[in-house]
Amino acid sequence: MKILIGYDGSQNSIAMIDDLKLAGLPSDTEALVMSVAEMWLVPPPSYGLAQTDYVESFQLDVRLAKEIAEKGSTQLKAHFPTWKVTTESTIGSPARELLKKASMFHPDLIVVGSQGLSAIGRFLLGSVSQKVVTEAHSSVRIARGRLQETNEPARIIIGADGSPESNEAIRSVASRKWPRGTEVVLLAATGKILVNEYKAMIGASLPENTSTEVQTQQHDELTNIKRVLEEALEAQLRAQGLFVSTIIKEGDPRKVLLEEAEKWGADAIFIGSRGFSKIKRLVLGSVSTAISARAHCSVEVVRLTEKNQNPL
Repeated sequence: MKILIGYDGSQNSIAMIDDLKLAGLPSDTEALVMSVAEMWLVPPPSYGLAQTDYVESFQLDVRLAKEIAEKGSTQLKAHFPTWKVTTESTIGSPARELLKKASMFHPDLIVVGSQGLSAIGRFLLGSVSQKVVTEAHSSVRIARGRLQETNEPARIIIGADGSPESNEAIRSVASRKWPRGTEVVLLAATGKILVNEYKAMIGASLPENTSTEVQTQQHDELTNIKRVLEEALEAQLRAQGLFVSTIIKEGDPRKVLLEEAEKWGADAIFIGSRGFSKIKRLVLGSVSTAISARAHCSVEVVRLTEKNQNPL
């Protein structure tokens, strides 16, 4: 497995590395730790005949970015001595540089922190991290870490809705290496959509039998969700020795997932990059983006790759 880690030396980046101990990653992982000196233009050495000190400051930032990447590598190797770890530092826009590197490195997973406090390469949730979540072609983990250090196995919630993307999230969890006692909750949120809301979604008048059609679609969706959960339990998750339970609740997927994760004390939410049915997607927008921004725990947004078009 190949992972690309955006590291900026802040406390949140340190927590991000610690959080990877709860991600079930394999012992032969190849990791690239990347630090970016945030700079949009290389400063000129002078303006006319006047010399500037911009170049000296620029060189200092470049050296600092390299040191920060090495710091992240050292922390990573301490936690995962069998991993192959390399570093890279560069200058520019952190989000752009991280995505550019991903297009060349082809990682299975990009890891970024929820916040960044340093002056160099701020991997901020509201800017860099969120941009990476929405634009990356690979899966992305927004790593937050535990509020309190414990040796307990991870608690994981998977958003399940029967879509290929959510099925890929299930497959991703099942393919990892988890310690004994790891708990998984498969959570499906299915809500009722009123006819007036459906009208607003498509911006057109609807035939009289629309209410019945919408209800039929909702029933079919719920049936599909139950089928996927049953298949996942037997063929995927329990086969890996995980303790698995299921929850099916009515409501906004974003609200239900966030509330259940906080109530249960989940360490991570795994969710497909799309999902929660074609109907709800039009109403709710990007569920995965909203959850990655608001969750108290780590969030892994799983993307469906070409080699896994039929994950279940």
